[in-house]
Amino acid sequence: MGHIEHAPSWGEVRRAAEINVFGIGLAALWTALNTLLLPGRVADVVPAALRGSSLGLISFLGVGVATLVQPVAGHASDSVPLADRRRPFIWGGTALTIFWLAIFWIVPDFWLLAAAYILLQIGSNGAQAAFQALIPDLVPEERRGLASGVKNAIFVVGVAFGLLGVRLALALTGSATGGLVFLMVVMALSAILTIWWVPVVPPLPAKQRSHRAGLILGLRQLLRRFVAVFHTHVHFARAVLTQFLFLLGVFPLIHFLIYFLQDRFDLDDAAQEAAGALAVAVVLAVAAALIAGALADRFSRRLILNVAIVATGLGVLGIAFGPTLGLVTIAGNVVAMGTGAFLAVMWALLSDDIPAGQGAQFYGLANISIAGASALAGAWGPLLDAAGHFLGNQSYVVAFALAALFTFASLFPLRGLAAWSAAGTGND
Repeated sequence: MGHIEHAPSWGEVRRAAEINVFGIGLAALWTALNTLLLPGRVADVVPAALRGSSLGLISFLGVGVATLVQPVAGHASDSVPLADRRRPFIWGGTALTIFWLAIFWIVPDFWLLAAAYILLQIGSNGAQAAFQALIPDLVPEERRGLASGVKNAIFVVGVAFGLLGVRLALALTGSATGGLVFLMVVMALSAILTIWWVPVVPPLPAKQRSHRAGLILGLRQLLRRFVAVFHTHVHFARAVLTQFLFLLGVFPLIHFLIYFLQDRFDLDDAAQEAAGALAVAVVLAVAAALIAGALADRFSRRLILNVAIVATGLGVLGIAFGPTLGLVTIAGNVVAMGTGAFLAVMWALLSDDIPAGQGAQFYGLANISIAGASALAGAWGPLLDAAGHFLGNQSYVVAFALAALFTFASLFPLRGLAAWSAAGTGND
């Protein structure tokens, strides 16, 4: 049985935090960039009437590439015969991320912007693929619920750090350039701390790894390997589908938040307003992630996920129909808490079906649900632009209500995880 017999010690929590520190940089970068800075960059290079569709397209292209990069990079990280099979991917990916972030900020037209965004995604996701394997690499199975809760708490801390840092930079400098430099520094520091704190993860024995890693492996053969994973690990596949549907309901809110605040409530300083509101929501999400992650080692993970899904779906509907900024903010806090709890428990659930030594590859495949949902959330851009011609700012009601339906739909594949959840926790 996986039941925990003692409360986690401070040392265990600290160790889990050290393993997951790189998540601060990733969370700060992508939340602040996608939510606060990318909409402004897109608006700089396209006509106002096409901004929703253009933002959707650039998100689809960039995150769509990320969907493919993580499994490939994860397979490479699992397979390389280096003395440390994780750190080189983390610091190499970080260096590429910082370089392409600078290029992203200076290009003058949409297609160059899209190319820089895609290359930025490649660098970041190459690092993330190795980082995500650290929990199964270094944490005993019976403590992975705690470690996953800490991981997601650190993620939302990184979100708050990124949002508040960029907001402060916008207020002090009046330019997004300061926010860009801030994100570069955070990425660099989080990579340095990871290299300093995280132990070396040695290569797998030769008989357990592919001798042709990453892109060197034929793409057809690599695809067959990935399909085989989903075919033979059915519970893992169901969990990935559950996460995909859930996030497909959440990501449209994140992608189009700035335009929503500008159009629905006529806010001139929407970026700073959003940063402040999101930072408060993140504090609540930290608590939800920690509590849910700890409970996942004691009680039914499926039950906790059901509650998180229902709460999040209701919160999305509250944003869609909320008549005032105050009510929308409350609904946004519900979404943040539900999402924090969901991701914390889902991460633990996914880890139950990952073979030893293959964490980067499996988590890279699991990232298909995250990156795929983020990419497809870009389809809400053309929907908003088209509906806006007929409904004005009420187009967000239709778009976000549709998003809520996808979140509620994640309840259905979760039903098939009952037996697995029982096997993983011993108490379902």
